[in-house]
Amino acid sequence: MPKSKVRTKKAAKASQPATPGRVFREDVRAFKREIIIDAAIDVFYRIGYQAATVDDIAAAMSATKALVYYYFDSKQAVLQAIISRCSELTLGSVERGVKSGTTPTEKLALGIYCYAANILSNQKMIGVYFREERNFSPSLHTRATQSEKTITSKLSEVLEEGVGAGVFRKCDPQMLALNLTGMVTMAFYWYREHGQLSETELCKHFASEALYIAGVRGETDLDKWISKLA
Repeated sequence: MPKSKVRTKKAAKASQPATPGRVFREDVRAFKREIIIDAAIDVFYRIGYQAATVDDIAAAMSATKALVYYYFDSKQAVLQAIISRCSELTLGSVERGVKSGTTPTEKLALGIYCYAANILSNQKMIGVYFREERNFSPSLHTRATQSEKTITSKLSEVLEEGVGAGVFRKCDPQMLALNLTGMVTMAFYWYREHGQLSETELCKHFASEALYIAGVRGETDLDKWISKLA
């Protein structure tokens, strides 16, 4: 069959309206991909990407490696999916926090609070992200770096706004944004679920510390601001 006709058939199929059955199949496919990604995160976090095999990922799900290969071409493709999920969730957390605030002080506090919540609730995934950076393909490294730059930029804009409004101390907004995210990010390494502070308490601590570092003194309505996120 001529290639032009093949392309025409594919285009026609893609333009067909979604039927309940098709939507269901796509949902099931997406669900199974997420299960594989979850299993891979546990495996890579436990024994490392280099030591792990596709068989290890399959075994973590009590499945065969054929299932993994049905959804992913290779172990590297699974890693790419993990890093893409990580970048998306991390950027989304900062965006959610910043958008929930109305003043520079609220935006910074909520941005850091949500960023910390993402780090702590996805501790293993964050661990894989930073531990396995040396195994990123060039294209994956570029995408991950761009996401990190976007996060820094969004917090820098908030800091710059606060400096302009006189509520934050004079600083290099980009450098301070990097310092704040670096402070929070390292929690993936030492945080323990049953430690001295609960996850929520630790997120509040990071938000308060961020404000203090930015030059905010005195009491704040942090709990009231956080309630906006519910």
